Amino acid sequence: MTRPATFQASSPTTAEVLIVVVATAGGLAKHLYESFNNQEPFRFWIFLAKTFTSGFSGWTFAHAARLFVPEGDFIVVCAAVGGWLGAEAMAWVIDLVRQKLGGPSSPA
Repeated sequence: MTRPATFQASSPTTAEVLIVVVATAGGLAKHLYESFNNQEPFRFWIFLAKTFTSGFSGWTFAHAARLFVPEGDFIVVCAAVGGWLGAEAMAWVIDLVRQKLGGPSSPA
């Protein structure tokens, strides 16, 4: 198993930018899907908040996946899934870290 790359103070790599773009696209797709199905009026600030949350969640989910599969398309797929799931993906990552490092589990 390879270790994750060390912190670099330079600009992000193309892979990092791709992960953020794909995660944000996953979140945008879910928000638009829910907007059209629920027939709710479009609210810009809700849209912006969900997009930001989805992008961060997808990015975190992809980096958690990188611990298991260091390279390949699986990481990008996880970024999209994490973006679609949004905050639910964050709960999965938290539970995963707690299982690996120990500590109390999340309340159900």
